[in-house]
Amino acid sequence: TYPIDGFLDKNRDVSQDLLFDLLAASGHDFMKDLVKFKDLGGGGAAGGGDGKATAKASKKPTVGGTFRAQLQALVDTPSATQPWYIRCLKPNKNKKALEWDEEMVLDQL
Repeated sequence: TYPIDGFLDKNRDVSQDLLFDLLAASGHDFMKDLVKFKDLGGGGAAGGGDGKATAKASKKPTVGGTFRAQLQALVDTPSATQPWYIRCLKPNKNKKALEWDEEMVLDQL
């Protein structure tokens, strides 16, 4: 049998402010830029369910909620534009599967 105790608890973990403080204190510019995603959680279900704003409206987003909000933002961005073409990114000069040249991919973005 598979133990299910606490299975859903991992999805209720709240994002830790300590992690974002650590990122903000980083000497690496990319890590500092990640802090701007701290409040991207959405917080749509933070109210009491009756449409009234409560003190819990500032409830910290869960990891799952943050992921859903980021995924929705990713889907909404292309939907709000009128693309003229689709750009294909080349992962490496050899065009081999599962081989990534990170610098080459970033240059194409």
